[in-house]
Amino acid sequence: MTWTSGEDHILLGTASGMAIRFEENDARVMGRNASGVKGIDLAKGDLVVGMVRLPADEQERNLLTVTQGGYGKRTELSAYPRKGRGTMGVRGIRLMEGRGGGVVGARMVSDDDEVILMSSGGTLIRTGVDEIAQQGRDASGVRVMNVDEGEHVAALAPVPASDDDEVDDEGDASPSEAASVS
Repeated sequence: MTWTSGEDHILLGTASGMAIRFEENDARVMGRNASGVKGIDLAKGDLVVGMVRLPADEQERNLLTVTQGGYGKRTELSAYPRKGRGTMGVRGIRLMEGRGGGVVGARMVSDDDEVILMSSGGTLIRTGVDEIAQQGRDASGVRVMNVDEGEHVAALAPVPASDDDEVDDEGDASPSEAASVS
């Protein structure tokens, strides 16, 4: 579980591509039986697909957004204005007709991170975040995963950093990794 510092920002992203950023203190502390406060005003049929904690002093990381149609992009955090909670927010990614579906998820990433994308048919790909284009908030993204007819991107997950991910010059797993896999 990741705790907040008391001075962090929260970013909520929706399936329709909207995003809102607000200070965590805008959501006041309540008891566990309370119903809470509204983070984002959702359009009819929309839903929240991601919540990201943004440390207040964070400037070097980007927000990675991926759609069901296999498109994604990285966007600088500074592109998301700090607003009060409870509004509809701003466009976080432009969803284009014919590119299939809404947003699957959003994650805060660094250039040296990797992510795994999974299709509804069970196909997995692992890709470096630095291979995904950095674009503005209103852009529609680039193809990050090809999905078969009738399928969609179903999940986006970060790859935990590990020293076991070493690969030699010929693309084979290092001996220590090969031994641990068998």
